[in-house]
Amino acid sequence: MTTASEMKGPSRLIRRASAEPAGWVQDRPGVRYSLTHVDVHQGLWVTKVLFAPGAIVPMHLHTGPVIGFTVRGAWGY
Repeated sequence: MTTASEMKGPSRLIRRASAEPAGWVQDRPGVRYSLTHVDVHQGLWVTKVLFAPGAIVPMHLHTGPVIGFTVRGAWGY
């Protein structure tokens, strides 16, 4: 398994997630992440994200494809 110190990219998330006993990281008000899988060699990151009602995420870019599933609720741009 790759350690956090060997990772490139959003390693801040990994370092913070590994320090949280429950595995959830507060990114900004109303937004929490849980890192579930990383494959550095394939550039694959799998995360669960919880958005509180009314949470806002600023415009941002991703370094690769993103596949998202809304389990409950709704969101929009």
